[in-house]
Amino acid sequence: MIASPESFSRLTELPPLQAARRVSNGRPCHLVGGALRDSYLGLAAADLDLVVAGDGDAFSRNLANQLAARLVALGGDRFASYRLVGRRFTLDVWGRGETTLRSDLERRDFTINALALDLHTASLEDPFDGLADMRDRTLRAVTAAGIAADPCRVLRLVRLALLLPSFSIDSGTFDLAAESASRLSEVAAERLRSELGRILGDGQPTQALDLLIRLSVLGALWTASWWTDRNGESLHQWLARYEKIEVKCVEIAGRRPNRLLSVHALIARAVGEGSGTAVSDIVGRLRRRGLMTKAQSRRVAPLAVAPVALFDESPRRFLARWGEGWVDAAAVLASHSLETADARIDEHLTSLARTLEHEGQRVLSPRPLLDGRVVSDLLDIDSGPLLGRILALLLDAQLAGRITDREEAVRLLPELLEAARREADED
Repeated sequence: MIASPESFSRLTELPPLQAARRVSNGRPCHLVGGALRDSYLGLAAADLDLVVAGDGDAFSRNLANQLAARLVALGGDRFASYRLVGRRFTLDVWGRGETTLRSDLERRDFTINALALDLHTASLEDPFDGLADMRDRTLRAVTAAGIAADPCRVLRLVRLALLLPSFSIDSGTFDLAAESASRLSEVAAERLRSELGRILGDGQPTQALDLLIRLSVLGALWTASWWTDRNGESLHQWLARYEKIEVKCVEIAGRRPNRLLSVHALIARAVGEGSGTAVSDIVGRLRRRGLMTKAQSRRVAPLAVAPVALFDESPRRFLARWGEGWVDAAAVLASHSLETADARIDEHLTSLARTLEHEGQRVLSPRPLLDGRVVSDLLDIDSGPLLGRILALLLDAQLAGRITDREEAVRLLPELLEAARREADED
């Protein structure tokens, strides 16, 4: 629902903005950006952004004292900026120095973000027709130079297109973004990771994929040599299925998969299968480029390389193998297994949920019936690959229900020793 522009005046009554008006002591002070946009569109208010004439340092410190807020200096190449973090709000402040308000708004990304509300008079500055674009639900660049100067705005454009209901991208802006996508490698890894995380983690995966492909973003970030039409076709099918599986996980298992990690894994699978590149190499490259953290890559890599056959493991073995990440694994493997019927997926998710409910958290990290020292002594073998393989086979037998106590485990050891030796000879 779109509100009337007069509703902006109510924003000036928010306590942090009332305090800002007092601290400014008549100095030009404007609320800008997302809060105005979201208020007009009837969405939940975003964090607050203020622009003040002159130096923002003293203003920010005084305002932080007034609001008992924590003050964080954010820096900036052209304008000093500060973040105030209170109990129920986050407020960013830019000091625009001697720059005019229009010039400040002109450097912003899209017209719907280039609005300014005067905290003293509640009058609205809209030099680039942002209100008209919001009424038309159009995403339009303020200037052509704005996107070229900051290629990360290509990703922000995608995020806003996913976030704002029924918005479309102006054709000229779309072309500008597509031209700038090839320069995404120039953007700091932290900024890319943040924007990409919000796109893949918050938006509908298939819609996100369509935009990222059309704007040549996937080719730019995953490297063009890895990206093909075949990648896109497979990935679109997997992500469409993932959206359904995600709902099933919530309805049946009461848990939602980690969408960001799951989508990362499915993209890596698609790129690997379509280009013949090892999936582990793809995940490693993304981590080195900073598009995912080391912790994220450790969770994504097993999901991306796991054979689909693991989806048919017994519930106890599946839960033990994946631990706390079992719901992510179930979602990724089911999404990749297009030939598996929906009823089979429902059945498997139900079995997993019931097993976890019946056996509790211990099923996610089962305690081995025998440890390595005991097995080494009983079989009179040293630590090494052979012992490690025996322990893996022993745990598999335990999870499969072949053995349920120490005595049964001890009796099975000679058989496992022979099996481990045969596997070593075959290797």
